[in-house]
Amino acid sequence: MSVISERFKAEIMSVADDPEIVPVETLRLDGNECVGAEAFPALQTGRSDPGIVGYPDSRRLEATIARRSGVDPSRIVATAGADDAIDRIMGACLSPGSSVLLADPTFTMFQAFARNRGVETRSVSWMTGAFPTADFVEASSGCSLMAVVSPNNPTGMSIPLDSLMALRSSAPDPMLLIDLAYVEFGCEADGTTVDDIMASLRWMPKTVLVRTLSKAWGMAGLRVGWTESAPDLAGRIRSAGGPFPISSSSIETARAVLEDESSDREVDDRVRRVNRNRCEIATLLERLGCDSGESNANFLLVSDPRRSGGSEWLADGLSGLDVAVRRFQEPTLADRVRITIPVGEIENTRLRRSISTVLDPEAILFDLDGVLADVSDSYRTAIIQTAAAFGVEVENQDIDRIKAEGDANDDWRVTWRILGEAGIEITMEEVVDRFQRFYLGTPTRSGLRDRERCFVDVDRLSKATGGRAVGVVTGRPAVEARWFLERSGLDRMVDVLIAREDAPLKPAPDGLIKALDALGSRDAWFFGDTVDDITAARRVPAGRVLPVGTEVAPGSGVRPTLTQAGASRVLSAGPDMVEFMEGLLR
Repeated sequence: MSVISERFKAEIMSVADDPEIVPVETLRLDGNECVGAEAFPALQTGRSDPGIVGYPDSRRLEATIARRSGVDPSRIVATAGADDAIDRIMGACLSPGSSVLLADPTFTMFQAFARNRGVETRSVSWMTGAFPTADFVEASSGCSLMAVVSPNNPTGMSIPLDSLMALRSSAPDPMLLIDLAYVEFGCEADGTTVDDIMASLRWMPKTVLVRTLSKAWGMAGLRVGWTESAPDLAGRIRSAGGPFPISSSSIETARAVLEDESSDREVDDRVRRVNRNRCEIATLLERLGCDSGESNANFLLVSDPRRSGGSEWLADGLSGLDVAVRRFQEPTLADRVRITIPVGEIENTRLRRSISTVLDPEAILFDLDGVLADVSDSYRTAIIQTAAAFGVEVENQDIDRIKAEGDANDDWRVTWRILGEAGIEITMEEVVDRFQRFYLGTPTRSGLRDRERCFVDVDRLSKATGGRAVGVVTGRPAVEARWFLERSGLDRMVDVLIAREDAPLKPAPDGLIKALDALGSRDAWFFGDTVDDITAARRVPAGRVLPVGTEVAPGSGVRPTLTQAGASRVLSAGPDMVEFMEGLLR
């Protein structure tokens, strides 16, 4: 299994040294930012003044927010994003040993801040359906703070205004925190406006509202948020944190955007585009057997009940195409992933194509050696015996090392490189001649290729592909590749063979592209056992080929190497690979 955080440390490393390959920028859809949004006009005019000499003063920003909201500035506290707002509210309303009531699941920072302050957390389950107002009221007894998020993160479900008002009136004792980080996205579905929602909620007693510029406003890097509450509570919130939570440059940039009349129109346009894109992605996921719930935010919480480990594979597969999504450690969310919906059409098109490739590829492509064919006693032994014939002792780990370095998809060249490292000056023709005598045999001695066996049960593998087109892309000469396919019976299921003579060797992507074109397929999974295989798949334009790694011997050290190269998942060759396809392909 691949781990997203491991792979993104070495993003696109497989193409970094090739000037002819344009690296693919990772599409980050794991943080709920406003991906693909254009800059506000105010930010294109140079109006922002960094003011880096003196300490920052948030009062001008608070006055701007208050003026836009039609309230007195004493009700507004500017904070370093919604996170800082939540932490300050907890500091103002809670003490060690007190308790806060949350929905489960909800924004994870509530639990983190509560732990840091020695505060107990209680929870009411809300994964699907209407907000459980009655259960929340019942559980609020003895709590100092109730905290809700609408639309909720990570489910995206909204709490209707009447439910929020009923919660406030039915549980009058605890303070009520309403996190409205995603409120702009939910308004379209409710047929309301942000102003309507704020006007309905701001005058409720013992209530504090949290807002941010990180989501629909698309300025997460500024770290600007704010709270709105009664002035006495605002004073306590202000005192619960440091005096300068926001930098001067962030303050002035936020003011420039908020005071520009075009900004609201831009946000409205972003929200419409995100909501449209969310519907498109949700429809696609539903068609592919996934459940994405009823989100009113700029993300979808996705489960895949039809496939074995489906949501985990969705995250792994998307990461193999350089699309980052959020997965969770919490037990209630372990079988789900959260996908941020992009604003831009380019990014959304890429997301749609990537989801289709991961969940419903049109073709399955295989490397031959080490994936379908066990060559540990043939090609590898031929390398060792050829080197020995020229006086050089070679072990399997030497071969592994060279193949891990890349540009080593040709065993003749691997042998030649090993001999060169040992100081043996020899032509490639001499290496090939000796190698082939060992591999193919002579009139008096059988060849090493007779030892080759197929890793998989051919009939079972054929069924596992789900009737999809199948291709083999190999560095073997065509005659040798066909010999093995016919000998093993794989020729009955392979529609296209791209061999050594047909395209440049991997890590060049040409062979994979040629296979897709020959099959008439939009996209494919490609199973390969070397860095060159994984690199070739990643070099195919438009994310058409998803790399899946295989290893012959678990614990051989190949798994981390292939993961680092960009494999979406690394499997054991043979039954493990077949079971993987059986569990995921329909």
